[in-house]
Amino acid sequence: LGPTVYGLLKSLTAPVKLLDMSFTQLTETFSQHYKPKLILTAEWFCFYRQNQEEGETLADYILALKLLASTCEFGQFLDDALRDQFVCGLRGESYQKWLLSEKDLTFKSACDIALTLELACKDTKELAGHTKPPRRAVHHVKPKPQASSTKPKQLCYCCGGNHQQSTYGFRHERCHGCGKIGHLTQYIMDTVPEAEQEKEPLELFTIYTTQGNGKGICLQIGLGNKPVSMQLDTGASVSLVPEHIYKSHLSKCPLQPSLIQLTSYTGDRIPVLGEIQAPVTYEGRVWTLPLVVAQGNRPAILGRNWPDKIKLNWNKIFTLCAKTVASQDVVNKMLDKHGPLFQEGYSTIIDFKAKIWIRKGATSIFHKPRPVPYALKEPVEKELDCLE
Repeated sequence: LGPTVYGLLKSLTAPVKLLDMSFTQLTETFSQHYKPKLILTAEWFCFYRQNQEEGETLADYILALKLLASTCEFGQFLDDALRDQFVCGLRGESYQKWLLSEKDLTFKSACDIALTLELACKDTKELAGHTKPPRRAVHHVKPKPQASSTKPKQLCYCCGGNHQQSTYGFRHERCHGCGKIGHLTQYIMDTVPEAEQEKEPLELFTIYTTQGNGKGICLQIGLGNKPVSMQLDTGASVSLVPEHIYKSHLSKCPLQPSLIQLTSYTGDRIPVLGEIQAPVTYEGRVWTLPLVVAQGNRPAILGRNWPDKIKLNWNKIFTLCAKTVASQDVVNKMLDKHGPLFQEGYSTIIDFKAKIWIRKGATSIFHKPRPVPYALKEPVEKELDCLE
């Protein structure tokens, strides 16, 4: 043995000395190193995934199947395995139908039939190429232009229909979309360019004013190597920071123009200055994530687009939630002040009708339900079940 092979053998047999081992043991050690035992499941997986590629001839496909089957140890089932995969992996559906109709099909007979069909198909295409009929020239005759007697259509200003505006039944009604008289809301939506219709605002379901101790759940997130207290709101569509945090922490990040339009839960528009790719640090890990910069004095929001990338420490967050609950002293004072209400015997309010006072002429506004954060979904469902 050479010095390299001898050193390798010595390393493989350590701590046993080479003189203490027999020739058979040394041979088995070399065999296990240079030719490890194959995993049959992996070999079968590769075999049964072998299909005929586009442009691959049947001869090449048959050879590829035989090479893969040589390491699968099929034994007496080798012919059946080759036949089944050969038929299933063929690209030509007509070949498969022909082979499936054969009785007592073997791998050899399947290969012979498929090769014969391939050769016949090739010869047919070559014969068809030599017997194409000659092309004849066709002269195009231009029709004489006919005078158009139709008048241009006059569309209705109110609804866009093909009739006079004076005959429109709702020409004196007020439009619900723009407030003008005579408009139809659907016609306004149809006349708006498609690009403008697609610019729907991303809703940011966040309440920006807090009272008392209700400051929400705040996490310390590193923005530009400086810690920033960001309010966790999984109902918010995006994460954002106010303008003053961008100037003090992230001024080196170029502010890119953004088409994102944000509205609060009450429907108020949130002015957006732009969007940046911010370096974000959380519990020792660093990411580069999109961050919206908003105008005005508002809290930094950690929306639901960041938790898809950042793995938040929910155990720590739930601990923070428990600390924000009112202290026991406040609870005791409430119980002392309203003691009779908490005595046994009282039940829930029955047959009580609430009155809502609104100003005269007020128009109702529809707001879709606020999405519940995933962490609060189960307790909210239980509370709703109790209210039913």
